[in-house]
Amino acid sequence: MLRLLTLLCALGWLLPATAFEARAHIAICELSWQLLQKDTRQWLQQTIAGSPQTRFNSGCTWPDEARRERAWEHTAGWHYVNVPRRATQVSAADCPASGCLMTAIPAMEKRLHNDPSDWQALLFLAHLIADLHQPLHVSFADDRGGNRARLTFNGEKTNLHRLWDGDLLGRYAIRQLLSDWQTQLTAEQKAHWCEGDISAWAAESLQLTHRIYHRYQQSQQEGSAYRDEFAPQLQQRMARAGVRLSCILDNLYAQRLKNGAAQ
Repeated sequence: MLRLLTLLCALGWLLPATAFEARAHIAICELSWQLLQKDTRQWLQQTIAGSPQTRFNSGCTWPDEARRERAWEHTAGWHYVNVPRRATQVSAADCPASGCLMTAIPAMEKRLHNDPSDWQALLFLAHLIADLHQPLHVSFADDRGGNRARLTFNGEKTNLHRLWDGDLLGRYAIRQLLSDWQTQLTAEQKAHWCEGDISAWAAESLQLTHRIYHRYQQSQQEGSAYRDEFAPQLQQRMARAGVRLSCILDNLYAQRLKNGAAQ
């Protein structure tokens, strides 16, 4: 926790809305870290130690940095999935040949299962699970996931994707968010959230996406009422992502032990 506080101090705790994406990934991965079994956490520590990253939580932002590099530009489409406007379900069939969230996540799981020291697969997996829970990353191609859906929020021009990537939560402290999650989450809720698979979790995001677009059709001028309605839902999506990531990583470590015992 001391290391986390040091990191948050370095980030200023309260950052501009444009930094939300990084803060969200850090918060989600830190929640996951706090929920992990001790042995799973040790495995992650060993894996991160073999990487250029210093911490798991801050390392979860690396895939967004990597996709801007030529060697990683092929991963840009991994961060989202587009479906038809009338869709209610999401599957790998919605991905182009280059891949999307629905194929990249299981691919990273497989890589990590085959090589537990694959730090790149670990950070991509963690990052993409977070993206899966941001509704505008499970959206529609015709307006580029809300990037072309313009609106005014609190008097400033923006678009739906940007709003849900950062402006909606405004300025917030990661430390307070983590404290709220740890206080509010129950064991039963965590277990319930870990049920299902990425198709079911993507369908949750898509359901929220439909509500977001329904509201957008009614009004393209939004403010505090919009934030009061939707900001808690976005925070819960982030919490679900952290809980589910911890379950995935704990399961991967358990499989590793089982395979080792079988050998």
